[in-house]
Amino acid sequence: MIRQRPLLISCLLVALSAAAGLYLISLLASSDSTPVTYGYGMWETVNLRPHEEPDGNDLIASTELAIELAKQFFDTTNLVGLKSEQVEQIVGQPESWKSSYNFPFYGRDISNSIVYRFDSGFFGWEFEVVFDDEGKVMHVLHKSIE
Repeated sequence: MIRQRPLLISCLLVALSAAAGLYLISLLASSDSTPVTYGYGMWETVNLRPHEEPDGNDLIASTELAIELAKQFFDTTNLVGLKSEQVEQIVGQPESWKSSYNFPFYGRDISNSIVYRFDSGFFGWEFEVVFDDEGKVMHVLHKSIE
C-alpha cells in the first residue's frame, strides 16, 4: 500500500495538469475577447474627471495596476507566429475597451499592426503587434509613454 501511494499521487497530478491544460485551451478557443492570462485586470480603467463636463466627456484612463499587468503580459507572452484573430482572442480587441486613449500615442510604425495602449494620462505603455505578409506576428514593439 505504501508503494502505491506515490504512484497514485503521480497519476492525480498528471490528471490535474491535463485538466488545467484543457481548461486553458477552452478559454483560448472561446469567442470572448478578454485576455485569459491576466483577466480583466489589464483592461481596468478609471474616470479622471467624472461629471465635470456638462456634455459628459469623461476622461477614461488605465489604472496603474492595469498598466503594470499589461507590461507583464506583453513581457511574458510570446505572440510570435500567431494570426491576428488569435492575438485578438488572447489579448482582446483594442477598439473594444472604453478608454479616452484607445488610439496610438506614437502612431503606427508599420501599417500591418495592432496597437494596444495602456495610458494613465501621465504615463503608460504602448505595444505594437507587427504582422508579416502572411498575417502572422513577427514581433511586438514596446514603447514607454512618459
